[in-house]
Amino acid sequence: MYKKACTALALAQCAGASWAQTGPTLSGFVDSYVESIRAQNTTTQRLQSGGLQTSRFVFRDVEKITDTLEAQAVLEWRLRVNNGTTPVPPARDAYVGLKGEFGRLLLGRMRVTSATTYGRIDPTYTGNYSVITNVIASYERWLENNTVKYESPKWQGFQVISSLSLGKQGENLQPGERPKSGQGTSTGLRYSTGPWFASVVYDNFNNARPGEGMQDVWLVGEYWIRGEYKITAALHRYSGVYTSGKPSQQGFDWQIGGRYSITPANELVVSLVNRNEAGGSNGDATGLYVGIEHSLSKRTRLYASYARINNRGNSRYALAFDMVPMPGENTSAVALGISHAF
Repeated sequence: MYKKACTALALAQCAGASWAQTGPTLSGFVDSYVESIRAQNTTTQRLQSGGLQTSRFVFRDVEKITDTLEAQAVLEWRLRVNNGTTPVPPARDAYVGLKGEFGRLLLGRMRVTSATTYGRIDPTYTGNYSVITNVIASYERWLENNTVKYESPKWQGFQVISSLSLGKQGENLQPGERPKSGQGTSTGLRYSTGPWFASVVYDNFNNARPGEGMQDVWLVGEYWIRGEYKITAALHRYSGVYTSGKPSQQGFDWQIGGRYSITPANELVVSLVNRNEAGGSNGDATGLYVGIEHSLSKRTRLYASYARINNRGNSRYALAFDMVPMPGENTSAVALGISHAF
């Protein structure tokens, strides 16, 4: 069915988990949408890029070395469809690795284990309106340079995935910033069998300045009902100093959502999140995403979506980095777009 084909394609593009053929390939996503977004007491209409997926080219190569060993390489190059520019840095995942009976070992720039884990259940994981990314994971380590990742073989449905990020190592250090910025580990245990997926991940990272660090625990799960309905849920516990100039933060977040097949070509997607930071409401917010996706084919989708973040206290969680709301201001957006995978 479309839903399953689309899910498999998205997972292959996002996580690099599917390597069905050898030799170099080019794939990717081109995604653009028209939005009306409310923030800073202003409603703005504009054309944007990346409503459901980050627009990007994905270059892959697989070389079979032996019957049980292969070399893999990936370079994802981002672009903005609305104006033809590239974000800074333009590369998303960029790594080289080996896969064999021992599992998979990757070296380069890539998403840490926790990001690929909550991305599994996020309906707009790399899209602009993701309330998981914009609220729950707004200060999280996501895409890190100088990273080593190991994925174990699966055993009885279980798999260990761990990423070690070595920090900036002198790259683009700001005044007062330490080379250990971004140094840390993200280690998870996954279980996947039949309709079930569940994972627990522990993160421990250093941040930009001395004394700034963060620790996070993610518990993520999803369940398919008769292959037609999916229920997703996540719990997130965090503590530490996440951003310069802020005191130590700690709190508890949750997400619940799912997918519902209205017809074979139309799907309803919902994601509701809540962030609750200890010591007051300045880090608190609730986010909602509701979307309708219409399949024109296995690779082309039309979509309409609504997203809203209710900030509490002086929180300023945003749906767009260039439209950050004022302290305590609610922000919302409506989008109509098209996403094409190639």
